[in-house]
Formats: sequence, C-alpha cells, structure tokens
Amino acid sequence: MNGVCSGCGKRKMVHWSRKTGELVCRACHRKDPSTHEKCSACGKVKSVALHKEDGKVICPDCYRKDPSTHDKCSECGAVRFVRTRTKDGKAICPNCYQRSRTDECAKCGQFKVITAFGLCYGCYQQQRRAKMAARGRGRYSL
Repeated sequence: MNGVCSGCGKRKMVHWSRKTGELVCRACHRKDPSTHEKCSACGKVKSVALHKEDGKVICPDCYRKDPSTHDKCSECGAVRFVRTRTKDGKAICPNCYQRSRTDECAKCGQFKVITAFGLCYGCYQQQRRAKMAARGRGRYSL
C-alpha cells in the first residue's frame, strides 16, 4: 500500500511494522538492526525476507537466488524471481512490476512510470541535476 514511512517520512510503498505498529518502507525496515537475524543459508546477519515453516530465516539475497522462488513471468516470459502475482496467480518479475508502477508525477502531473520520490524519470533527473549544480559537484556545475 502507498503511505508515508515513519522512518524516512517519504511517501512510498509501505507496510505495517510488527515491532512498532507503524508504517515503514522496505528500505527503512532493512536498515533497522532490530529486524536482522542470522540467515540459515549464507550465515550472515541481515534483514529477514522469509521465516520458513521449520523456523529457519532466509535473507533477501538468498531468497532471490533460490530457484523455488522463480517462475515464468506472465508479462515478458522470462524465468525470474517472482516480485508479485496477479489476482489469478500469474507471476510478475521485478522488471515488469517496476514498469507497471504508473501514477501521476508529483512535479509535471503526467501519468508515467514513477521512478523515485513520486517523480517520473525526467523530473527526477532534472531534480538531481539541479541539486548537483547547486552543490557545485559533477558535470552539471556552473
């Protein structure tokens, strides 16, 4: 669901945190060390993607590499990690899911794929260039 993250204050895809009961985005959830556990596959202490029925924990990296989480994408036909499924259970890969995230751009008002911060790609790049120029950094400095 879309909402305002209690961690970063940005409007984006959020979920309810089981620990705090607040809305948090995926990035803030992953950064929170209280949500990290030791992965049963790689042994690293990371955020949790899945708790298996046997109680073992899987981190996001190992979850994405697991062939059992792959299926043929109903949009592009590639066999990839399943990002989501349609109402009738068809798989959608991360690339096709991202392309389907269209909304009204917060800056130009056009209905486009939203890249970041509620902005389409063009408006996001324009904002980035302006910030870099203001800081006097990069090839966009005056």
